[in-house]
Amino acid sequence: MKVRELLERLSEADPESVVLFLEAWSWIDEADEIATVTVPTEAWTFEESSESGHEYSVFYPGNDRDIEERSRQYIAAARAPTIFSEGFVASLSFSDSDGLSEFDALVDASPVALLEPSRAEMEKQAVDAVLNNTKWLTAEIVGKRQNPDASNMHNAAHRWKKAGKIFSIERAGQTLYPLYAFDELGNPIPEVAEILKIFKGYRPFRIASWFESTNTMLHGKRPREVLGSDPAAVVEAAKDHVVGAVHG
Repeated sequence: MKVRELLERLSEADPESVVLFLEAWSWIDEADEIATVTVPTEAWTFEESSESGHEYSVFYPGNDRDIEERSRQYIAAARAPTIFSEGFVASLSFSDSDGLSEFDALVDASPVALLEPSRAEMEKQAVDAVLNNTKWLTAEIVGKRQNPDASNMHNAAHRWKKAGKIFSIERAGQTLYPLYAFDELGNPIPEVAEILKIFKGYRPFRIASWFESTNTMLHGKRPREVLGSDPAAVVEAAKDHVVGAVHG
């Protein structure tokens, strides 16, 4: 986003309200307040390439003279960026002498509101992705897949959920269970219980959103796509997510 576009969107915002920031797939109560706005004086470099088979992209201050030697494709920013932060920024530029130097400018953030249309659009996209990209099962279908001859088709789903082996979301008064949480025989994948313990305290829809989000630890794949083939990797990705949320 360009600064010009940002100013246009904020033109009708209440100047006394607070600026909030939300990461992708976050919920409203996870918003962080923007505390500082930094305006560097030098242009930054945008680097996009791959290393050890992993694609990446990153912005950093100045021009990297060694970039051609590393055979990485890049695009140098034509203008200095504007940086929003939730706290103090220690340094925003590199130098040839010690690799780091003090930031060029630090400006207190002006209070403005997070626009409601953007927030609503983000929530809708998250909900649509969770509901439409995954197959969801009713308790009856869960029971039929596990034991077609069971006298009570709802019992298995309720029992597994109570034991913390699976989770469900509520939609239009109906309890739904994600297909990816079960193996080919209709039983819960054991690692799902471990993941739910890691995400203790998370809302069910937030857990479903995480399973739907692409994950760098899973080489850009979604946890639900990897759960059946490499559940241990998904467990590690869940641990990394929680650690990142605590420290980041």
